[in-house]
Amino acid sequence: MRGRPSREDRSMPRSIRTLIVEDNEDDALLVVRALRQGGFEPVWQRVDTLEDMVGALEKEPWDAIISDYSMPHFSGPDALRVLQDREIDLPFLVVSGTIGEDTAVGMMKAGAHDYILKVNLKRLAPALERELVDVEVRRKRRLAEQKVLHLNRVLRAIRGVNQLITKETDRARLLDSSCKRLVETSGYLAARIDLVDASGQLAPAAQAALFACTDASARPLTTSQPPRCFVQALERCGAAVLNAGSPVCGGCPLFEAHAERTTLCTRLEYAGQVHGVIGVCLPQHIPPDDEERSLFEEVAGDIAFALHGIQIEAERERSEVMLRAIFDSASDGILLADAQTQHFVAGNNSICRMLGYSPEEIKNLAVSDIHPPESIDYVQSQFDRQARGEITLAADLPIRRKDGSVFEADVSSAPLELEGRPCLLGIFRDITERKERETELARLAAAVEHAGEAIVITNTQGVIEYVNPAFERITGFAPGEVVGQNPRIQRSGEQDEAFYERFWGTLSSGETWSGRMVNKKKNGALYQEEMTVSPVRDAQGHTTHYVAVKRDITDQLMLTRRLNQSQKMEAIGALASGIAHDFNNVLAAIIGYSELASNELPEDSPLRRDLGRVLTAAGRARDLVRQILTFSRQTEEERQSVRLQVIVKEALNLLRASLPSTIEIRETIDKDCRPVLADPTQMHQVLMNL
Repeated sequence: MRGRPSREDRSMPRSIRTLIVEDNEDDALLVVRALRQGGFEPVWQRVDTLEDMVGALEKEPWDAIISDYSMPHFSGPDALRVLQDREIDLPFLVVSGTIGEDTAVGMMKAGAHDYILKVNLKRLAPALERELVDVEVRRKRRLAEQKVLHLNRVLRAIRGVNQLITKETDRARLLDSSCKRLVETSGYLAARIDLVDASGQLAPAAQAALFACTDASARPLTTSQPPRCFVQALERCGAAVLNAGSPVCGGCPLFEAHAERTTLCTRLEYAGQVHGVIGVCLPQHIPPDDEERSLFEEVAGDIAFALHGIQIEAERERSEVMLRAIFDSASDGILLADAQTQHFVAGNNSICRMLGYSPEEIKNLAVSDIHPPESIDYVQSQFDRQARGEITLAADLPIRRKDGSVFEADVSSAPLELEGRPCLLGIFRDITERKERETELARLAAAVEHAGEAIVITNTQGVIEYVNPAFERITGFAPGEVVGQNPRIQRSGEQDEAFYERFWGTLSSGETWSGRMVNKKKNGALYQEEMTVSPVRDAQGHTTHYVAVKRDITDQLMLTRRLNQSQKMEAIGALASGIAHDFNNVLAAIIGYSELASNELPEDSPLRRDLGRVLTAAGRARDLVRQILTFSRQTEEERQSVRLQVIVKEALNLLRASLPSTIEIRETIDKDCRPVLADPTQMHQVLMNL
């Protein structure tokens, strides 16, 4: 049975958890009363069998064991052996009423701390007080011994880790071996390291455990979530201490494996860079004092230093590989030369292809070997100036290949030191294609400058950036007057806004616009031009400019209109010729029959007078037909003596017949005008065109 203190008693400071091994309830109560009288307030439990005592010890901790010597089913010596088998150091007092002196001495030798007769229980409290002090002294001594042993093991682990740091260059092996060294010496029960990945999150890297809980300890390595204590340690400086049962440990496999142990966590940090977090489980009863934390932080610092070194070495190796790759894959030729001897130390693949030498042959060459003899003095002077840092670019240097052919190159340089020797790094760029492009561009620029058509270049907002001389010749605007302006300064008003909206819509869609437009010159005169406007695109296909090629077609349109008019007149003449021939046949019949009829009539006959008028009108019609035939005549040029007065009169008679009656033609013809040598038909055509 168990005794419980009253509400008043629970406030007393001398509480003691006492396991009483006694088969008699009354004797147990006597022991409790003696303890209370001695200033203790026991929280007690009575047992009288081996099974009950083992169960009580496993269920909860106790401060003292008070045992009877002899019981029907159990005994004091048995109870003492149970305590010793479990290596539990508690005050063990024997209280008996029938124990002899030899028996008492035997119990003391066996490990009991004192024996008290039941008739003298007033000695119980002082004896217990004394033994509690002795137990505390022994506990502290054991803890100190354990601490020293633990620190020695930790120091051995640190030495082992430091030995790894000096020789291990592989990060994974370093971390794995470090965790194993930390637990192999029994300095720590378990160790785990998580590293910070590229996203800034913790990822498991290595882990080791000392005893049979390895499977549970390794479980976090198979999960994506780091222990919560690691996350907290990542956010703070110094070692974080998590005592057994901390809320942070809930659900953590490390806690499940090492329950009732203290955990230390800290960042792996060096030179301001956090590489990850390391965590260890301390052996039981090892306090995480300042010395413990200091040693742990030293281990973490050593590992962080090693990680930093491995990272620097890896970065150096990557840099070397990258620089070598850049060196060998550079499109420009690269040569490294000794600044004093001017002999080449190394060359990349491009310079080998450029010169026609192998890498081994390059190393046997000097500056003078890759230039024509007549250029050596100039080249060496440029080399010396580059080596002194006076210039960085030597332009248009002649370079001689292995086969003797020569090309030009721009050589950029950078002085540097290699293994204590001054060197010069030269970058060779073959400018043969550039020279050809420059020549081609010069020809193109000359063509644009001398083109007969006006050429205008604008940006995408329509601001003029360039006009060629033909533009000034056609419009009268000088380049300085239009560059920076919008082409709208030439608007004539002949095109409406809808026309310009269609114009810019076509260009904005990336298409070419072609058509005609009436624009205005600087002097205000209007002119017509035929124009093609095309977008100019960059390498990505984006429109950067517009180029317009424009041709003044005003004179061409005028000539076209004249040609059309001439063709119309020719067509009219052809039509008139056909009509005149048919009409002439009709007039021939009229004139012939009128003359026959007139000859049959007497002179004084009224009909004869009428027929005379018919013949006069027919004669006029015949003259008119003759004039039409003259206008439409299509014969070979035949020059002859011609009186222009007659041709003018014929033309005027023809025009009077074709013009409205509201138009009056007045003529002033010099009768004394001399004849000229000309084709009558062509002269008649000239007068009609006028």
